[in-house]
Amino acid sequence: MSLSTKPGSKTLSNPRTTQGKRSGLLRAVSLPARAGVMRDLANATKILVGLEREAFGIVPEVAKPSAAMAQSADELRAELARDLVELGVIPTPTSSNTNEENGVANRNGTAH
Repeated sequence: MSLSTKPGSKTLSNPRTTQGKRSGLLRAVSLPARAGVMRDLANATKILVGLEREAFGIVPEVAKPSAAMAQSADELRAELARDLVELGVIPTPTSSNTNEENGVANRNGTAH
């Protein structure tokens, strides 16, 4: 491929090759614009799907945390102890009872 020998001419001598290169160059240059269009279409689709779900009432309700999940560990232990006492599983705690009297043992098997 060489430049045409005509004065003032800036075209290549082979028009098929020139057109192919030009077409490829234009596709490469337009790639960021195409990617932007695809991004915009994806965002629009995401919004439209959400609106459609809302319109037809198929939006799942967000589960609110139950009261048990909102409590702290200490509150849950106290509530569990009250329930166990109420059910008669454990005796009513008194200030004179110790862990040894209630039969609570540590990992070694001895009361603590």
